[in-house]
Amino acid sequence: SGSCGGCCCPKTALGKASSCTESTGKLEEWSVGADGKEKMSVYIANGGGVKKCGCAVVFVPDVFGIDSGRTKALADLVASRCGYEVVVPDVFLGNPLDSLDNIATWIVQFPASVVVPRLRSVVERLRGAEHNNKRVGVFSFCWGAWCAAHASAQGVELDCLCNFHPSFRCEGFFGGSDVGLATSVRCPMLMCGASDDPDNVKPGGEVEKVLQEKKLRCVTHPFPDMKHGFCNRGELSDPQVSRDVDKAIELGFEMLCAELCGKNPDCECPCVATK
Repeated sequence: SGSCGGCCCPKTALGKASSCTESTGKLEEWSVGADGKEKMSVYIANGGGVKKCGCAVVFVPDVFGIDSGRTKALADLVASRCGYEVVVPDVFLGNPLDSLDNIATWIVQFPASVVVPRLRSVVERLRGAEHNNKRVGVFSFCWGAWCAAHASAQGVELDCLCNFHPSFRCEGFFGGSDVGLATSVRCPMLMCGASDDPDNVKPGGEVEKVLQEKKLRCVTHPFPDMKHGFCNRGELSDPQVSRDVDKAIELGFEMLCAELCGKNPDCECPCVATK
Protein backbone atom coordinates (compact mmCIF):
# COMPACT_ATOMS: atom_id res chain seq x y z
CA SER A 1 0.00 0.00 0.00
CA GLY A 2 2.96 2.30 0.44
CA SER A 3 2.60 2.41 4.23
CA CYS A 4 5.90 1.78 5.94
CA GLY A 5 5.27 2.25 9.65
CA GLY A 6 7.26 5.46 9.73
CA CYS A 7 8.68 7.21 6.69
CA CYS A 8 8.08 10.43 4.85
CA CYS A 9 10.38 10.89 1.87
CA PRO A 10 11.71 7.95 -0.16
CA LYS A 11 15.43 7.24 0.07
CA THR A 12 15.83 8.56 -3.47
CA ALA A 13 14.16 11.90 -2.66
CA LEU A 14 15.90 15.16 -3.46
CA GLY A 15 17.60 16.61 -0.38
CA LYS A 16 17.33 20.01 1.20
CA ALA A 17 17.53 22.88 -1.29
CA SER A 18 18.75 26.36 -0.48
CA SER A 19 16.12 29.08 -0.37
CA CYS A 20 15.34 30.79 -3.65
CA THR A 21 16.03 34.52 -3.44
CA GLU A 22 13.52 35.50 -6.12
CA SER A 23 10.52 35.82 -3.80
CA THR A 24 9.26 39.38 -3.34
CA GLY A 25 6.53 39.06 -0.72
CA LYS A 26 6.70 39.92 2.98
CA LEU A 27 6.58 38.20 6.34
CA GLU A 28 3.87 38.91 8.90
CA GLU A 29 3.36 37.54 12.40
CA TRP A 30 -0.04 35.93 12.98
CA SER A 31 -1.54 34.61 16.21
CA VAL A 32 -2.54 30.97 15.71
CA GLY A 33 -3.31 27.72 17.48
CA ALA A 34 -6.23 26.42 19.48
CA ASP A 35 -5.91 29.25 22.02
CA GLY A 36 -4.55 31.87 19.62
CA LYS A 37 -1.44 32.34 21.73
CA GLU A 38 1.16 30.93 19.34
CA LYS A 39 3.02 33.41 17.14
CA MET A 40 3.69 32.22 13.61
CA SER A 41 5.55 33.78 10.68
CA VAL A 42 3.42 33.84 7.55
CA TYR A 43 4.82 34.67 4.12
CA ILE A 44 2.41 36.92 2.22
CA ALA A 45 2.97 36.34 -1.48
CA ASN A 46 3.37 39.23 -3.90
CA GLY A 47 0.91 38.96 -6.77
CA GLY A 48 2.23 42.03 -8.54
CA GLY A 49 -0.90 44.09 -8.08
CA VAL A 50 -3.27 41.67 -9.83
CA LYS A 51 -6.88 42.33 -8.84
CA LYS A 52 -7.93 40.05 -5.98
CA CYS A 53 -10.44 37.39 -7.00
CA GLY A 54 -11.92 36.66 -3.58
CA CYS A 55 -10.23 33.26 -3.20
CA ALA A 56 -7.15 32.26 -1.24
CA VAL A 57 -4.46 29.57 -1.48
CA VAL A 58 -2.48 28.26 1.49
CA PHE A 59 0.91 26.78 0.68
CA VAL A 60 1.69 24.03 3.19
CA PRO A 61 5.45 23.47 2.98
CA ASP A 62 7.58 20.34 3.04
CA VAL A 63 9.60 19.29 6.09
CA PHE A 64 12.26 21.92 5.32
CA GLY A 65 9.78 24.75 5.94
CA ILE A 66 8.82 27.96 4.19
CA ASP A 67 12.37 28.63 2.97
CA SER A 68 12.61 25.26 1.23
CA GLY A 69 13.81 25.77 -2.33
CA ARG A 70 11.47 27.93 -4.39
CA THR A 71 8.36 27.47 -2.23
CA LYS A 72 7.89 31.22 -1.72
CA ALA A 73 8.67 32.06 -5.36
CA LEU A 74 5.97 29.57 -6.43
CA ALA A 75 3.59 31.28 -4.02
CA ASP A 76 4.28 34.60 -5.76
CA LEU A 77 3.60 32.94 -9.11
CA VAL A 78 0.25 31.56 -7.97
CA ALA A 79 -0.72 34.94 -6.49
CA SER A 80 0.02 36.68 -9.77
CA ARG A 81 -2.01 34.30 -11.91
CA CYS A 82 -5.63 35.00 -10.96
CA GLY A 83 -5.37 37.35 -8.02
CA TYR A 84 -5.42 34.68 -5.34
CA GLU A 85 -4.43 35.76 -1.85
CA VAL A 86 -1.56 33.35 -1.21
CA VAL A 87 0.10 32.71 2.14
CA VAL A 88 2.81 30.30 3.30
CA PRO A 89 2.49 29.65 7.05
CA ASP A 90 5.50 28.50 9.05
CA VAL A 91 3.62 25.62 10.65
CA PHE A 92 6.85 24.49 12.37
CA LEU A 93 7.23 27.84 14.19
CA GLY A 94 10.86 28.28 13.13
CA ASN A 95 11.87 24.66 13.71
CA PRO A 96 11.97 22.96 10.27
CA LEU A 97 13.89 19.75 9.63
CA ASP A 98 17.63 20.21 9.10
CA SER A 99 18.42 16.84 7.49
CA LEU A 100 16.40 13.85 6.30
CA ASP A 101 18.67 11.72 8.49
CA ASN A 102 16.90 13.14 11.55
CA ILE A 103 13.32 12.89 10.35
CA ALA A 104 12.13 10.12 12.67
CA THR A 105 12.88 12.09 15.85
CA TRP A 106 11.91 15.46 14.37
CA ILE A 107 8.52 14.61 12.85
CA VAL A 108 6.91 13.29 16.02
CA GLN A 109 7.04 16.84 17.44
CA PHE A 110 4.39 17.76 14.88
CA PRO A 111 1.39 15.45 15.17
CA ALA A 112 -1.90 16.52 13.62
CA SER A 113 -3.08 17.71 17.05
CA VAL A 114 -0.32 20.36 16.95
CA VAL A 115 -0.28 21.47 13.31
CA VAL A 116 -3.96 21.32 12.34
CA PRO A 117 -5.03 24.03 14.85
CA ARG A 118 -2.34 26.29 13.35
CA LEU A 119 -3.63 25.67 9.84
CA ARG A 120 -7.22 26.12 10.99
CA SER A 121 -6.34 29.56 12.38
CA VAL A 122 -4.85 30.58 9.02
CA VAL A 123 -7.87 29.42 7.02
CA GLU A 124 -10.35 31.04 9.42
CA ARG A 125 -8.46 34.32 9.15
CA LEU A 126 -8.44 34.16 5.35
CA ARG A 127 -12.21 33.57 5.37
CA GLY A 128 -12.90 36.20 8.03
CA ALA A 129 -14.07 39.78 7.65
CA GLU A 130 -10.55 41.21 7.31
CA HIS A 131 -9.62 39.10 4.27
CA ASN A 132 -13.10 38.03 3.09
CA ASN A 133 -12.13 35.10 0.87
CA LYS A 134 -15.10 33.02 -0.25
CA ARG A 135 -13.12 29.88 -1.08
CA VAL A 136 -9.74 28.52 0.04
CA GLY A 137 -7.52 25.90 -1.58
CA VAL A 138 -4.14 24.36 -0.77
CA PHE A 139 -0.86 23.86 -2.60
CA SER A 140 1.12 21.33 -0.58
CA PHE A 141 4.51 19.70 -0.89
CA CYS A 142 5.52 16.31 0.56
CA TRP A 143 4.75 16.43 4.32
CA GLY A 144 2.41 19.35 3.64
CA ALA A 145 0.00 17.01 1.87
CA TRP A 146 -0.25 14.90 5.02
CA CYS A 147 -0.91 18.01 7.11
CA ALA A 148 -3.51 19.38 4.68
CA ALA A 149 -5.31 16.03 4.48
CA HIS A 150 -5.62 15.98 8.27
CA ALA A 151 -6.93 19.54 8.22
CA SER A 152 -9.62 18.59 5.70
CA ALA A 153 -10.49 15.46 7.67
CA GLN A 154 -10.92 17.56 10.83
CA GLY A 155 -13.31 19.96 9.16
CA VAL A 156 -11.02 22.85 8.28
CA GLU A 157 -12.93 24.58 5.48
CA LEU A 158 -10.77 23.75 2.46
CA ASP A 159 -12.20 23.53 -1.05
CA CYS A 160 -9.40 21.58 -2.76
CA LEU A 161 -5.96 20.13 -2.08
CA CYS A 162 -3.27 20.31 -4.77
CA ASN A 163 -0.61 17.87 -3.58
CA PHE A 164 2.85 17.72 -5.13
CA HIS A 165 4.90 14.58 -4.39
CA PRO A 166 2.52 13.90 -1.47
CA SER A 167 3.77 12.10 1.65
CA PHE A 168 0.53 10.70 3.04
CA ARG A 169 2.64 7.88 4.38
CA CYS A 170 3.87 10.16 7.18
CA GLU A 171 0.77 8.73 8.84
CA GLY A 172 2.88 5.66 9.59
CA PHE A 173 4.85 7.65 12.17
CA PHE A 174 1.62 8.05 14.12
CA GLY A 175 0.30 4.51 13.81
CA GLY A 176 -2.06 5.10 10.90
CA SER A 177 -2.12 4.30 7.19
CA ASP A 178 -1.85 6.57 4.18
CA VAL A 179 -4.97 5.17 2.53
CA GLY A 180 -6.86 5.48 5.79
CA LEU A 181 -5.95 9.15 5.88
CA ALA A 182 -7.08 9.64 2.28
CA THR A 183 -10.42 8.07 3.16
CA SER A 184 -11.09 10.88 5.63
CA VAL A 185 -10.41 13.80 3.22
CA ARG A 186 -13.51 15.90 2.52
CA CYS A 187 -12.62 17.85 -0.64
CA PRO A 188 -11.34 17.31 -4.21
CA MET A 189 -7.63 16.56 -4.62
CA LEU A 190 -4.87 16.75 -7.19
CA MET A 191 -2.11 14.17 -6.72
CA CYS A 192 1.19 14.70 -8.56
CA GLY A 193 3.32 11.69 -7.67
CA ALA A 194 6.99 11.38 -8.60
CA SER A 195 8.61 8.14 -9.78
CA ASP A 196 9.71 7.17 -6.28
CA ASP A 197 6.42 8.02 -4.54
CA PRO A 198 4.10 5.16 -3.51
CA ASP A 199 1.93 3.63 -6.21
CA ASN A 200 -1.17 4.44 -4.18
CA VAL A 201 -0.89 8.18 -4.99
CA LYS A 202 -0.56 7.54 -8.73
CA PRO A 203 -3.27 6.98 -11.38
CA GLY A 204 -5.35 3.91 -10.55
CA GLY A 205 -3.99 3.84 -7.00
CA GLU A 206 -5.90 3.37 -3.77
CA VAL A 207 -6.04 7.09 -2.95
CA GLU A 208 -7.79 7.86 -6.23
CA LYS A 209 -10.20 4.95 -5.69
CA VAL A 210 -11.24 5.95 -2.17
CA LEU A 211 -11.99 9.51 -3.28
CA GLN A 212 -13.99 8.27 -6.25
CA GLU A 213 -15.99 6.04 -3.90
CA LYS A 214 -16.78 9.17 -1.86
CA LYS A 215 -17.84 10.96 -5.09
CA LEU A 216 -15.00 13.45 -4.68
CA ARG A 217 -13.01 14.61 -7.67
CA CYS A 218 -9.45 13.26 -7.70
CA VAL A 219 -7.01 14.15 -10.48
CA THR A 220 -3.85 12.04 -10.51
CA HIS A 221 -0.92 12.68 -12.83
CA PRO A 222 2.30 10.64 -12.86
CA PHE A 223 5.74 12.18 -13.20
CA PRO A 224 7.84 9.10 -14.06
CA ASP A 225 11.00 11.11 -14.85
CA MET A 226 10.99 13.00 -11.53
CA LYS A 227 12.25 12.34 -8.01
CA HIS A 228 10.29 13.17 -4.85
CA GLY A 229 10.74 16.88 -4.15
CA PHE A 230 11.06 18.00 -7.79
CA CYS A 231 8.37 20.66 -7.77
CA ASN A 232 9.90 23.03 -5.23
CA ARG A 233 13.41 21.55 -4.86
CA GLY A 234 14.33 20.18 -8.30
CA GLU A 235 17.06 21.84 -10.40
CA LEU A 236 15.34 23.99 -13.02
CA SER A 237 18.45 24.06 -15.21
CA ASP A 238 17.52 20.45 -16.08
CA PRO A 239 15.06 20.71 -19.02
CA GLN A 240 13.03 17.70 -17.84
CA VAL A 241 12.62 19.17 -14.36
CA SER A 242 11.64 22.55 -15.77
CA ARG A 243 9.10 20.89 -18.09
CA ASP A 244 7.52 18.83 -15.30
CA VAL A 245 7.44 21.66 -12.77
CA ASP A 246 5.55 23.74 -15.35
CA LYS A 247 3.15 20.85 -15.96
CA ALA A 248 2.54 20.22 -12.25
CA ILE A 249 1.86 23.89 -11.51
CA GLU A 250 -0.46 24.10 -14.51
CA LEU A 251 -2.43 21.13 -13.17
CA GLY A 252 -2.63 22.98 -9.86
CA PHE A 253 -3.99 26.06 -11.59
CA GLU A 254 -6.62 23.95 -13.35
CA MET A 255 -7.79 22.57 -10.01
CA LEU A 256 -7.85 26.03 -8.40
CA CYS A 257 -9.77 27.54 -11.30
CA ALA A 258 -12.36 24.75 -11.16
CA GLU A 259 -12.82 24.50 -7.40
CA LEU A 260 -12.16 28.09 -6.26
CA CYS A 261 -12.87 30.62 -9.01
CA GLY A 262 -15.35 28.42 -10.85
CA LYS A 263 -17.50 28.06 -7.74
CA ASN A 264 -17.23 31.65 -6.53
CA PRO A 265 -20.02 33.63 -8.25
CA ASP A 266 -18.26 36.93 -7.50
CA CYS A 267 -15.00 35.95 -9.21
CA GLU A 268 -14.11 37.91 -12.35
CA CYS A 269 -10.66 36.45 -13.04
CA PRO A 270 -9.74 35.37 -16.60
CA CYS A 271 -9.99 31.63 -16.01
CA VAL A 272 -13.74 31.85 -15.41
CA ALA A 273 -14.53 34.62 -17.89
CA THR A 274 -16.45 32.13 -20.01
CA LYS A 275 -18.24 30.25 -17.22
